[in-house]
Amino acid sequence: MLFVATENRHLKSSKGWLFDDDECRFFASLSRLDAALDTQTEDYSLLIDEGYPSGEVGALLLKREDDTRLQNVILLAGHTDSKLPTSRNGRINIVRKDAMMQHLPAIARGKVEKADVMDITKEITGTSAAVMDLRRKIAVIGRCGCNVVIYGKTGSGKERVAQSIHSAFCQRAAQVVNCALLEGSLFDSFMFGHSKNAFSGAMEDKAGFVEEADGSSLILDEIETLSPVSQAKLLRFIETGEFRRVGETRLRYSRCRVIAMTNEPVEDLIASGRLRKDFYMRIAEARIDVKPLCERKEDIEALIRAREEFRGYREHIRDVQAFLEYGWPGNIRELNRTVDRLHRSGRTDDDLSLEDLVDDSFLSDFF
Repeated sequence: MLFVATENRHLKSSKGWLFDDDECRFFASLSRLDAALDTQTEDYSLLIDEGYPSGEVGALLLKREDDTRLQNVILLAGHTDSKLPTSRNGRINIVRKDAMMQHLPAIARGKVEKADVMDITKEITGTSAAVMDLRRKIAVIGRCGCNVVIYGKTGSGKERVAQSIHSAFCQRAAQVVNCALLEGSLFDSFMFGHSKNAFSGAMEDKAGFVEEADGSSLILDEIETLSPVSQAKLLRFIETGEFRRVGETRLRYSRCRVIAMTNEPVEDLIASGRLRKDFYMRIAEARIDVKPLCERKEDIEALIRAREEFRGYREHIRDVQAFLEYGWPGNIRELNRTVDRLHRSGRTDDDLSLEDLVDDSFLSDFF
């Protein structure tokens, strides 16, 4: 159970990223919180927002210092003076409010067990050094809750990596947004929502992606397609958690993790002006580069078998040597499509050549 002392409606409305509704209790005053703790019989953690007098906070913590049921104390920045007690057991954690998304989940839930780390990365197929490094990064970055930029060539598996990072942080479904479809007037409406009659065709109130992602993750695909204006709007939201639906004056709040993906080198995007540097710096609290398939060919056979198992094919492709010799410009997506094509044509037992693997209709998507 998490006991929260706050008068901040932003924090109260965004609790979902930390605990479920039935695991949180909110109090506006420290005296009422203290009274509730006197009757608490199970393990609990405390989250105390800034704004309360440090002397009162210190008195509360001194009273609870030897309470074995108290697992963690989380103080949002502002409680940093000498009136606070020094924790003898390391349970007091002071966190800046602008960094709470990054640190609070790990503090409140404790360390992720090794079994959980393996579980969140089980869909990243392969045993190469590149894959093992990728799994380690997902495990570490995933549970800290920070914003992430994922770079990888088309078809390299960026979305699977993004979903694994999200799953390490939150069990709710993530909101996945294809940024290429949200330019112009569509951006504000779909990203931030709109009110009824805000524009022609707006027949009802509708929440946007950022509102739906409250307490979860906002996965932005193809961020290179966002205009500088759209990036600036998102930057403002990411920094403050504030937004307004189109047609409303009411200020709303949402706190979500941002996982951004691109298939173009970030350095090139910034140099060309297509990606604002301030926007990149805000979403790139961590960065993951996904290696193309041509740089981890030792994973190819495992990927073939994984695709066959996923599709339920009864037979296995016998000759994988040609797969190892091919360059795979379309990466895992092209490999999966090739495996499907060979099974549909009944060529699983054939000796294969490079020409058998090349699908001109697929390559036309890339050149």
